[in-house]
Amino acid sequence: MSLRRLRASLSCSSITSHGVVNKMIEQIKLIECPRDAWQGLPDIIPTEYKAAYLKELIAAGFKHIDAVSFVSPKHVKQMADSEEVMAKLNASLPVPPVWNCPKLLASS
Repeated sequence: MSLRRLRASLSCSSITSHGVVNKMIEQIKLIECPRDAWQGLPDIIPTEYKAAYLKELIAAGFKHIDAVSFVSPKHVKQMADSEEVMAKLNASLPVPPVWNCPKLLASS
């Protein structure tokens, strides 16, 4: 649902006069997760394409992107180039990277 529709559907309620709706909408965090879609695809996506796609998401205004996962390429072939994908992204971009490192999480 778009923010405009959300605002319209909530603006009918009495809580809008108290500014609750506007505050709630300001607190919504959208996280794009191409990693989740990519890792299930049978054909390997080229590293350059992944990096370019992530740059386009950033240019479109996404502030939070779940981009890659550092997992065994034996189990998730699509993520074998995660380090290369992140290296191709410009470090000065204003988006903090989100990395999925299950082995690190499991060992802590």
